[in-house]
Amino acid sequence: MRDLVLESNSENSLRFLLLYQRRWGMKFGQFYIDNLKKQYKKSEIGVITVKQEADNYFKNNNELSSISYYKYFDDIRDFSEEYLGDSEYSLEEILQFFGVDTVWPLLQATRNHIKDYKRKYNYSFYPALTDDELIKTIKAYYKLIVDIDKKFKPNFILLPNPVETFNILLQLYGERKGIPVRYVCLTPVKGFYQYVKTKDYGGGVIEEKFNKGDDCHEYHKKAENYIRKFRNEFIVPECAYHDSSDFLRYRIIDILKLMAKMLRAPLLKQKRPKGIHKDHVVFYPRLLLRDYILKIRYHNEVKRMEYDQMPSEKFVYFPLQMQPELAIDVLAPYFNNQIEAARLAAMSLPGEYTLVVKDHPIMVGLRDPKYLQKIQSLPNVKLVNYNIKTPEILSNCDAVIATTGSTVFETTLLGIPCVQLGNMQTSFMFENVHHVTDYTKLTQLWRKILGLQFGGTEYDKHIVRYISLVMKYGVETNYYEMWERDMEGDLFPMWNGLKRELDNSGY
Repeated sequence: MRDLVLESNSENSLRFLLLYQRRWGMKFGQFYIDNLKKQYKKSEIGVITVKQEADNYFKNNNELSSISYYKYFDDIRDFSEEYLGDSEYSLEEILQFFGVDTVWPLLQATRNHIKDYKRKYNYSFYPALTDDELIKTIKAYYKLIVDIDKKFKPNFILLPNPVETFNILLQLYGERKGIPVRYVCLTPVKGFYQYVKTKDYGGGVIEEKFNKGDDCHEYHKKAENYIRKFRNEFIVPECAYHDSSDFLRYRIIDILKLMAKMLRAPLLKQKRPKGIHKDHVVFYPRLLLRDYILKIRYHNEVKRMEYDQMPSEKFVYFPLQMQPELAIDVLAPYFNNQIEAARLAAMSLPGEYTLVVKDHPIMVGLRDPKYLQKIQSLPNVKLVNYNIKTPEILSNCDAVIATTGSTVFETTLLGIPCVQLGNMQTSFMFENVHHVTDYTKLTQLWRKILGLQFGGTEYDKHIVRYISLVMKYGVETNYYEMWERDMEGDLFPMWNGLKRELDNSGY
């Protein structure tokens, strides 16, 4: 049943800026715009579209005259130098404006700028742009945000995620100007999402209420059932979908489809995109063919690898993250060289302990097998088969070290000591999670936490209270499946969650 929200009676004038990004913009962004127009009749809406398909969809579904501010982002991102024109900005001026000391960690989020897709499948570790070009990109983003501030002056900003440097800069701009900025992100409780204030998943209403000591006793039973089910059955997170049980084969039907895809763009006389963020594959048959061949080859080679046997005791587990991806490049930019992270983690372990590494199942066929072989060759590291289920590893390990990811909260539910290298804020509320950014301090920490088992009535009360708050103030929805897998679902819970954020901000 859709929980319809009445029109806002707030006298404050809402100037709402929305990043209409790719498929998210078409599915969720347009839904937000439609409801804003219905329920905030005096509101002004600003829109920045990302990707040509989303821009076309936006223009087909909206009268531009009803939009107070509009920009097509791709032209600015892909042609930064042209957009800058005669404008001159110093990097120091930009750093001061956003309140940061350096832009280089933020640039890790700009996937196609900092990683060259043409050079290697699936993305190389060579930047596609020179350092000077990367700085020009930042200057172009700064110019756009200054333009937004001058011509529109938003007082609420909604972003789909912090996966692009520009998105993060918009958040920093909002913080400096006192403008509420919200991202949509998952919670560690499956099926629940939340609106947060920072790229590190921090500052959401759930975290704020938890830190204040608030509780939702009416949800305790449901939270206890969730914990019980997890410990008995293990609840698989949304982002773990992948079936890599079979070897892949080159098939004639797939090759014919590939050839049809190669011909589609020129036959339809589609205009070839320009700039760094162009659609690499459709307009480049060589890359399309490369991707098809290498995905199958990598998949099968990874399946044929001789993996190490998982130790039965005295090991620490290190799960690899998908890459490039938000979880590693945004939430843990200082640790996104996962080979080096594994080497240093293994080097820190005391006594007879070894580091067990397992690849993310979704990366099978996307990661060069040589990458895994480099990890396997590291001293004191065991690379185990990606098909080994996470519960089997967690039930035998003495601790976990992770950059970020769903495994961190899984250790909380199971009472396993965990070291998190990245900055995912939702993890730091729990007794078993230790935030470490200095590898030289790890050995001393291991001696304190290895062999510990967290649990008991008070420990569980802490988790129950958190999950209860998630169930009360989070958004229960199949958001991930609707976005990433294009499944059907009810969008109104997402709108009602945003409406609550607007109400709490005085609109």
